[in-house]
Amino acid sequence: MARDLARHFPHLAERTAGLASGAGLPVGALVGLLAAELLDPLEAAFAQLGFAAAPAGLRLALRSPLPPTGLVLRTTRPEGGYANLTLTRPGLAAALAGVNERGLAAAALPLGAPGAGERCQAPAVLLAEGCLERLDSVEKALEWCERRPGGGRVRLVFADASGARGAVEIDAAKRLRLEPAVLDDARPAAAPIGTAVRIDPAARRIAIEQPGAPDRPFLL
Repeated sequence: MARDLARHFPHLAERTAGLASGAGLPVGALVGLLAAELLDPLEAAFAQLGFAAAPAGLRLALRSPLPPTGLVLRTTRPEGGYANLTLTRPGLAAALAGVNERGLAAAALPLGAPGAGERCQAPAVLLAEGCLERLDSVEKALEWCERRPGGGRVRLVFADASGARGAVEIDAAKRLRLEPAVLDDARPAAAPIGTAVRIDPAARRIAIEQPGAPDRPFLL
């Protein structure tokens, strides 16, 4: 996994090395943390991932209770890339969900780890970070994810400031686009229960929603 992280996701490999240096740990320890937190779908931070109706964007239901490391909101301003506001784990360099300055929102739901015989052992969950850093529309994000390497099973969901939305499911070398209606949270059975996160790409905004409490908005 460390080999494929450096080969296919060099920016994330550099950031992981930086986190390790700042924490006084070997790089392997941070790569191991990434593997532990992204490769097991039972440890995923999100219980449900879909599209929000109003305002248009993404809505994510958080697991309750959250994994022990919890979640953080992080602002990233990559050199040569788009600034973005993301939701992730404290020890991870990659985003689990977020929105960039050009109005592209992305989120990743891990569904399974790469198999032993897969060509790429770096999880395709990491593609969400690349999209937020480089791209400005749903169509570009879908095309990019269809071409880029990434292992395991993951569902990547996108929305942008124009109102476009789309999703792609990755299973090893297979790439399958999903109809947006499949993930529309307007259906009663798909309505998240408990704490949720709403990402509004037009406003470049992430809001934490809890029953009985006012929303907590965060702007890029």
